[in-house]
Amino acid sequence: MDSSDEIIRRILERPVSWLPLRPSPGMIVISCRIRLARNVGNYPFPLNAAPAVRGKVSRMFREALGRMKQSGEWDFLDMEPLDDFAVALLFERKLISREFRNRAAGRALAVSPDPHLSVMVNEEDHLRLQYCRPGGHLREVWRRISRFSNALESELPCAFLPGLGYATSCPTNLGTGLRASVMMHLPALTIQDRIKQVLTSLGAMGLTARGLYGEGSEILGNLYQISNQTTLGETEETVIGRLEETTSLIAEQESEARKFLMAERPAFLMNVCARAYAILKHSCLMGSQEALNLLSLLRLGVDCGLFPSVRIFDVNRMMLLVQPAHLIRLAGHDLSPEERGIFRATMLRKMLGNDAEPPPPAGSTGRNPES
Repeated sequence: MDSSDEIIRRILERPVSWLPLRPSPGMIVISCRIRLARNVGNYPFPLNAAPAVRGKVSRMFREALGRMKQSGEWDFLDMEPLDDFAVALLFERKLISREFRNRAAGRALAVSPDPHLSVMVNEEDHLRLQYCRPGGHLREVWRRISRFSNALESELPCAFLPGLGYATSCPTNLGTGLRASVMMHLPALTIQDRIKQVLTSLGAMGLTARGLYGEGSEILGNLYQISNQTTLGETEETVIGRLEETTSLIAEQESEARKFLMAERPAFLMNVCARAYAILKHSCLMGSQEALNLLSLLRLGVDCGLFPSVRIFDVNRMMLLVQPAHLIRLAGHDLSPEERGIFRATMLRKMLGNDAEPPPPAGSTGRNPES
């Protein structure tokens, strides 16, 4: 049996599901994801279940997978023995939720040979199936996760209530148990202070906006996850169709906002993006939140053709690597908060082609970058 370290190494070698491998300039829709909540019949929900029950559900899931026709081997990762660093890496890769960082007994992460498909075992529900891929292919994501869900349920019957649909731990997930989301990069709407109007209109359509790390997280890097709020009383196709239509309209508004800035306020746009570029190229110390917000503005500048020497691919890589756990992994050893800020700034300077080392700050910096 492979060690946890070996499994994590394999997982991290796979493509990042929420970042495009071959991004193109002007790419407003970054990625899309569908998550399905399922529970095994006649067993208490994980939050009320004893560790032995959670362990049994985990074994039942693995046995069900073994009976299915799968191409390749799944990676199974027991969450309980993992350290904080390993958990943070999985969280930054968006393979686990904020709630799943609590390493309760019986929790496991299963990652398919298809790197876009994974399952959280014993989160809020027994099974959280999720399929995430770069770009805006929401219907293709639904087709793939639906096919997997149907095959799984033929081997592992899930709790289903007549008239209510799939039984879930939280009533807001009753019915389809589906949460579909589209991650969008919306810097121009944010700069023009039009984003509030856009977000306010979502509620009337049964949709909401979340931050980079999902529910309860703040907006960083002008990245907004647009997702459905309701799961009861509508079919999956209806929810997905409305989300596709709405995000397409938002993408058009963002595109128009960028065109307006380029045509009517080019000096303002260049100033905003160039200032971000300059700070990224010359800082000595930088926190991850500041880095994500500045990289978002640099990405906008690249999308608008203002920085022909900078590739979108490199900006995407930086948006991943500035996150705390990935930064420590890149360094190869643990770093204190201030050391992280210094290493992050150094990495950004080098990746942007400024290898000259600025002098260290004199005295105390007075800053304490977040972890």
